[in-house]
Formats: sequence, structure tokens, C-alpha cells
Amino acid sequence: MAGPCSCHYTTFDLSKGGMVVSGAATTDLPQVRLEIEDGDIYATGIDGLVYGYRNNLRDGTPIEAATEE
Repeated sequence: MAGPCSCHYTTFDLSKGGMVVSGAATTDLPQVRLEIEDGDIYATGIDGLVYGYRNNLRDGTPIEAATEE
């Protein structure tokens, strides 16, 4: 379980894909897909729609990771 969220006092069940258990939220939490490669963790996608967006793409191009200079 996670919550209650301080923004809208909703409790989510993370063991059930971020499902709303109680509170004001109208959608479940989106889940970030992760992969581990050579000890590094990468976000490879999102399951579920991010609230407030029609799709989860950013102009259809991958978002580059920040690099240190």
C-alpha cells in the first residue's frame, strides 16, 4: 500500500498495479517498466496513461538521459 497521497489523500495498492483503494483519485497510478543491465537500471516504458495526457509520448522521440559534463 502507498498513501495517503498528500495531494488528494488517495491510497494506492502497489501490489495490484497501483490500483486506487480509497480517496479522490480517479485513475490508478501508471507503472514504469524497468530493466537492469550490467547493474544499471533503465526505465523502458510506462504501463497506463499518465494523468492529464492523451498519450505518453514526447513528440514520438525517446527522452535522452541527462549527462554530466
